[in-house]
Amino acid sequence: QVSIAQPDFTAEVISARNAGAEIVTMLSDEQTIVRVARSAKRQGWSPVVTGTYTANAEVMQQPDAEGVLGMAATVPYRSSPKMQPYLEAVRRYVPDGALGGYGATAWVQLKLIERVSVNFGDRNPATQDYLDALYGLKDETIGGLVPPITFNKGSHAHLNMCGYPIKVVNAKLTAPLGENFVCAKGY
Repeated sequence: QVSIAQPDFTAEVISARNAGAEIVTMLSDEQTIVRVARSAKRQGWSPVVTGTYTANAEVMQQPDAEGVLGMAATVPYRSSPKMQPYLEAVRRYVPDGALGGYGATAWVQLKLIERVSVNFGDRNPATQDYLDALYGLKDETIGGLVPPITFNKGSHAHLNMCGYPIKVVNAKLTAPLGENFVCAKGY
């Protein structure tokens, strides 16, 4: 267990290395992932360091994050032409704003709202209208921006078990599989 306020993770990486770990998976913010990778490198240890969707952020584009693996919820915002409108919107409306997975995902979520809102016309839709519209989608990709999603009534535990692998290579976010996504086993 770690704290995101820790400036260094030497004790934790030494403990993991001594335990024979080959992979360190971080369920934390992107800055913590970078500090863990940096601490491991200072110890001469090169485990596979992975993060969740938080690893899909501009701050990962640095030598200390080299080799870090993560996932993107959307097609990769840095390399996919489908995300060019997102990049243009940030440049236009938030010129000093940080690019990243959270912003890209929020932009795509608004594209989903835009997609389901087309049939609302001029009326003011209620929550149930949105829910019904979402339940009506089957294998929706929002124009190829996300893996196919279907909103089922009831439990949403298996709504979207797919994503786009990302990796830091030469201090840049890359998409090893391009716009091809992977899914959890059995999904």
